[in-house]
Amino acid sequence: MTQAWARLFSKRGLFGVESEHFLTVFVLREMLEVSTQTYQAYRSSHLLPRVWLNTILVTLLVANCWSTLAVQQFLGKTPALERVVALSLDVVICIAMAVVVLTLLVTPYVVAFDVPSHQFKDRDQFYEPVYIATVVLENQLAFVSSFVDFGAKAAKQAQSTTVIGCRAATRPWLGSHASCSSLVIDCHARNTDSPAESDFTDLDVKALATLTFAHCPALHVPSALQRFGNLLVLHLYNSTVMEWGAGANAVSASAHPRLLMVGVARSRFPEGFPEGLLQTLPLSLLSIQFCVTDLTALPGDLPMRWHPMAVVAFEKGVLTEFPASLLALQAYTISLNGNQIETVPQMAAMPVGQILPEFTLDDNPLLELPPALGSPTNMFVRLGLQGTKLTVLPEWTQTQILLTAYMHDTPYCTNAEATGSQQRNVQCIERAATDLNVHFPLERIDALYASTFETSVAFAFVAVERRSSRKELDKHAENSEAVQLTPKETAKLYCYQASDAHTLRDLVAEYDVTVELRPNLPEIMQ
Repeated sequence: MTQAWARLFSKRGLFGVESEHFLTVFVLREMLEVSTQTYQAYRSSHLLPRVWLNTILVTLLVANCWSTLAVQQFLGKTPALERVVALSLDVVICIAMAVVVLTLLVTPYVVAFDVPSHQFKDRDQFYEPVYIATVVLENQLAFVSSFVDFGAKAAKQAQSTTVIGCRAATRPWLGSHASCSSLVIDCHARNTDSPAESDFTDLDVKALATLTFAHCPALHVPSALQRFGNLLVLHLYNSTVMEWGAGANAVSASAHPRLLMVGVARSRFPEGFPEGLLQTLPLSLLSIQFCVTDLTALPGDLPMRWHPMAVVAFEKGVLTEFPASLLALQAYTISLNGNQIETVPQMAAMPVGQILPEFTLDDNPLLELPPALGSPTNMFVRLGLQGTKLTVLPEWTQTQILLTAYMHDTPYCTNAEATGSQQRNVQCIERAATDLNVHFPLERIDALYASTFETSVAFAFVAVERRSSRKELDKHAENSEAVQLTPKETAKLYCYQASDAHTLRDLVAEYDVTVELRPNLPEIMQ
């Protein structure tokens, strides 16, 4: 063993610095090293939206290729020094590519993580398509991956292509299509009612990770949706969904095996609940959330159609009831926050033995809970009742709510504070955001998909807020057909987006401003 070690790794062994085969071994090692580093840079071009990191990798790769020649050119007359310098440069470049670049890659996520609470400081950022696409793609570089997808491509070099609405682009080598990881199809910006199939012809179908349809007054979900097998996030925003069927445009396990989240906000469904979400869904799907929609009823067979998930939510809508079967869903959180529900007899029909980790009825005009849950074995771990009109709690809440009933801003808590009769598992202070409190971040989504044409509306409101004259209002609204002005401090705004009416609702009340939506777009918030 000692002799074998000496023959290989001693000073004059096969891999030693004074070996007669040093040059041959060095060249072979350089070829292997440059090949693996080339693969790393190639893969980074597909996965890294951060251009400067790609630039660093390519710069280091080029430096490694030319450093050997430079060392031989300048130190060729002193072989010993040449070998030491060549090996030292190799060590530095390899550490830079394998350690320094990786450190730069993961540092933002380490800084954003809160160790004591075991979660990210800003959880809502995972609703941002660009952020989640970047996180998932970049972390593929940080962890072990397969070499199967690496090989020489004979594809023609793509011409410079700008994809309208692309918010995060990668720059793969030898690609023949535009590589966009986060795409927003804004129908208003494209001057169309619904996206066309041709809008997706130039896209690299493997690169797209997040897709959003926004501001579409007559959305027909395109069949191109089936082509994006690496899709992680699907958002619909401020649109009227005319067709999302069970056919070629549905979300399915076979077409979208990596899908994590479906989010729908400020949208209308004239045809009822979309069939496109009632097919066999991918097991990777963790969250389906609807917020501010006109859905008046939910399908009664969701537990049979949907697999266990982390979050199922229908929030800030117009639901006055829900099917009892909803409570049979295998979900960590079921949220009906902000609807118009006054009674919940469905609780009495819960399946025997059902335990729900989280059920939220916050901000509903809820008047009472049923006298029983149907079975003593039915349990809620957490029950959200904040902002409801409950004055009393039935006896089952003492034993069948295992942790906490959140009841901030309710008549019950007002009375309990006055009489000192608060139930032990009731929390009357507002629930902390870090207390596993999952709600759809509507304000952040509004900010993500706000369109540039809303600025004229904002100008008009700024003028109104400052109690400006009619002349000043006209000046702000110049060249804008979106705003029609009336005397003094009252303006009638024909908002292009439903979100305007919601975002500016407080100003509407304070300054006597009437907000209306153009007839061809959905009116969600009044």
